[in-house]
Amino acid sequence: MKRRLNSLLKGFDCEVYGNSSIDVSGVFDDSRKVVSGGVFVAISGLTVDGHEFIDSAIEKGAVVVIGEKKPKKKWLESVTYVKVDDSREALAVLASNWYGNPSRKLKMIGVTGTDGKTTTASIIAHILNRAGKKTGVITTVTTQGLHTTTPEPMELHKLLRDMVDEGCKYCVLEVTSIGIDQRRVWGIDFDVGVLTNITHEHMYYHKTMGEYIKVKAWLLGNCRLAVINREYYDKVKKHLTKKAAVKFFDEQEDFNKTNKEAAALVARQLGVKDKVIKKALKDFKLPTGRAEEVKNRRGIGVYIDFAHTPNALESVFKVLKKKSKGRLVCVFGCASERDDEKRPMMGEVAVKNADVSVFTAEDPRHESVDKIIGEIEVGAKRAGGKIKRNYFIEHDRGKAIWMTINKLAKKGDTVVVCGKGHEKSMNYRGVEYPWSDFDSVSEALRGARKSAAYLRDKKAAVLGLGVEGKDLARFLVSRGALVTIFDQKNKNELDLEDIDVKRVRFVTGEKYLSGDFGQYDVIYRSPGVYRYKKELVRAEKSGVEISSALKLFMDLCPARVIGVTGTKGKGTTSTLIYEILKADGRDAYLVGNIGVPYLGILDKLNANSWVVMELSSFQLIDLTKSPHIGVVLNITKDHLDWHKALTEYIDAKKNIVRYQDGEDFAVINKDYKVSRSFGKDAGGDVVYFSGRDILKIFDPNKFKLRGEHNWENIAAAASACKAVGISEKVIKRAVYAFGGLEHRLEFVVKHGGVSFYNDSFSTNPEPAIAAVKSFSEPITIILGGYDKGLDYGNLGLVISKKENVKNVVLIGDTADKIKKALLKAKYKGSLVELGKAGMREIVNVAFENTPKGGVVILSPASASFDMFADYKERGKKFKEEVKRLVRNGKK
Repeated sequence: MKRRLNSLLKGFDCEVYGNSSIDVSGVFDDSRKVVSGGVFVAISGLTVDGHEFIDSAIEKGAVVVIGEKKPKKKWLESVTYVKVDDSREALAVLASNWYGNPSRKLKMIGVTGTDGKTTTASIIAHILNRAGKKTGVITTVTTQGLHTTTPEPMELHKLLRDMVDEGCKYCVLEVTSIGIDQRRVWGIDFDVGVLTNITHEHMYYHKTMGEYIKVKAWLLGNCRLAVINREYYDKVKKHLTKKAAVKFFDEQEDFNKTNKEAAALVARQLGVKDKVIKKALKDFKLPTGRAEEVKNRRGIGVYIDFAHTPNALESVFKVLKKKSKGRLVCVFGCASERDDEKRPMMGEVAVKNADVSVFTAEDPRHESVDKIIGEIEVGAKRAGGKIKRNYFIEHDRGKAIWMTINKLAKKGDTVVVCGKGHEKSMNYRGVEYPWSDFDSVSEALRGARKSAAYLRDKKAAVLGLGVEGKDLARFLVSRGALVTIFDQKNKNELDLEDIDVKRVRFVTGEKYLSGDFGQYDVIYRSPGVYRYKKELVRAEKSGVEISSALKLFMDLCPARVIGVTGTKGKGTTSTLIYEILKADGRDAYLVGNIGVPYLGILDKLNANSWVVMELSSFQLIDLTKSPHIGVVLNITKDHLDWHKALTEYIDAKKNIVRYQDGEDFAVINKDYKVSRSFGKDAGGDVVYFSGRDILKIFDPNKFKLRGEHNWENIAAAASACKAVGISEKVIKRAVYAFGGLEHRLEFVVKHGGVSFYNDSFSTNPEPAIAAVKSFSEPITIILGGYDKGLDYGNLGLVISKKENVKNVVLIGDTADKIKKALLKAKYKGSLVELGKAGMREIVNVAFENTPKGGVVILSPASASFDMFADYKERGKKFKEEVKRLVRNGKK
């Protein structure tokens, strides 16, 4: 579509430099959007002067520039320049002319006021349509914008043009003070102007209340009929002109009754009969996010409302307070770069009118959430508020909503979440991130702490494409995140099954961490990636969030979580807890290293579900939300090749109980000094257990699990399940039926009088010691593997004292360290050094050296990475070669 320039210039004074008879292809006030043949309107904005981008607009193909400054000579060589007194006014008239002046073909009804604009405009449109007067409506809700109310001129007049083309005769337009001041509605002749009220708002923009009132009153002075809330007439009367007739409506106690009163008066003035008005008001439904109830089965009234001013907040509180059977609990914040002065006012209103308030984030933009909440808190304290008594603080809006619904509100209470209403985004650091209070409330009612909706369009880096990384990448893509996968393997070496490669970018190879991570919103590290790598630290300092699949799961999970940590025994204990929960009929899930990937089951979970997971120090190091039940087993030296020091390893483990609250449980092994110390950091109730405790409850002869070291795992699982509320009878039945896990002292086969056990999960000395202590038969133990910097002195002493350990087969990088420890402890048995021999040779040599009635145990006390992909591959190879031995009938 093209227009002749001189037809667009009608309706405002201007000075034209150049040809005004040219055809133009569009009108733009953003130089980045200019197309060839377009008109660029240079506007001096609050922070940016459009005149500085004239050169850029010309380069993009603009043939006409409209501005307030005199043209430069070089501009006139390539464009027609139109000088005006006010670029904003010019843009509004240009927009109207471009679309054929659609407002002149409609009866225009403008609605302004601090609060109630959207609802009043919507009611007027509803009544008129019910009366057979086809009406369009433009409000905060109908424009579907992120934070817009009165659209910019080009968009506004396009909407009006569409209404005319669809046969509308009336338009109801929500008109803001900023929209008026920025001339967005300039050139529109309003038939009716409505003022709902005038209270404190937008002082960041208008600076004074007097200026705010003056701007609002412009609408009333530029219409044929002014419909005014009588309570606010004195504030605006001096700004009215003789042009407008005035009609009054009265303020009602219920704010929505006031809105209906205003709408009904407008309808009457437009010739609608009272009978029609009455019927229309009866079946009118409030716009989205206006005191909108979210139905639930919790026995809690939950409402979402757009209230974001002191007056609106007080109004909605008063209405909902009357409805509530119990207390009124509210959640709200204050937007940044808006009206700072209202923050303490809103804190005061909340404390005076609500029983409990939670102050949180609401479009913080470039300002500190802590600072904004601090200013709200000033008013709360002024009104007699006490933190954690009648108000709480939670910076994360999703967590605030979760806490309000799941922790603070009781049956019969009413919860209202204010400030965002219908909006679909939240602004952080100038970027609009997808957000919905409705989604967050729905997730909270299911028990989840945050809505996954906030992931949409987030730039997410996934470091490492292992099992957890694949699960994470699939989940992020399904939620609309913009995903880039980083891995040290080449792309053709990655397992990309079930990955939508068309929706993912890849950075692979040895230098995969050398890129610019500052461009991402969030980096998700896999457990194997050290939390404090310099690349991650640098990105974090630039404002990038560092997270993990586990942290994301804990944020979104609606279920109760049982986490198990310790140097060894995590897998066995976690699985046994899961089996006990299932035996009791619970909706239970085993996830993580020994279960299913956790993000993939989120949709199956609810508030009554139980999730059980083993948690390593790699996963716990940056966790900021502890499980409902945190189980702490034996804590000894491990992973010192990854952690910088033992203290860092222990401190990471403590996160499993550090962030618990009064309804949570820390289940701790009291037989270990380091484990006991976790009790001091626990936020929940502490329950201590000991491996010796099982003798009070169980008959060890009925255990299928071999080894006294498993007594600790059984005691831990039993203690955790007691905290859940499971009976002793059910616990005993499940424990006696439990046969253990693969690679954890797993019986493979008996051949030639020799029993073979796969304990490949033994990646440090403690489980190897436990394995040796579990047998009285003659033992051949296979030790060695990847060096994690561990001390083998105690292992050497234990083996030397156990006379039934007849042979030690040494393999891998740690063979020499283990040999020295054994010799130092004066081990008298046979040492067989095989280096990095294949598993077939290792099994054959072990079998040949073991007498009948003896056992061969693969319990390496070392990691596997020097010879195998992981402990699972090592154990699998061991079992394959043992079974091959049997098939060949070797005696």
